Amino acid sequence: MANVDRWTTGAFVSDKMIGEMATVVSSQPYQIVHFNESGLHSLADGRVPHGEYGVRIEKYLKAIKEAAPKAKLIWATTTPVTVRGMTGVLDDTLTNIVVEHNAATKPLTSTNHIQVDDHYTLMMGHLDLAIGDKFHWKSEGAKIWQ
Repeated sequence: MANVDRWTTGAFVSDKMIGEMATVVSSQPYQIVHFNESGLHSLADGRVPHGEYGVRIEKYLKAIKEAAPKAKLIWATTTPVTVRGMTGVLDDTLTNIVVEHNAATKPLTSTNHIQVDDHYTLMMGHLDLAIGDKFHWKSEGAKIWQ
């Protein structure tokens, strides 16, 4: 038997959000923390300056490790972005940022021995399951990575 909590936010990697997440994670003795910091929400201009994503994820990771020191950690990469109204077609500009952000997490997951749940690679083969709003997936697509 397992108890599962889901903390979902439209926030991005900010100090305020990291503090809120740490409060939530420290409230229970979690055995597993499967996380992604709302990566798509970090894509808006100015939210995460170029080159700072890895630094912010490192702070996020440190907070999780301190809040749940015994938990096994699993990082979920951010999914690709499609062109609005054109399922199956990548938005090159935003997807390039997603690729950079996902790459910035690799040294952190490797050094900290964190398992990676690669939603990006998985969904690249299923772009036709995007709903057409750039960021979200049809239920068939969501079932693939759930």
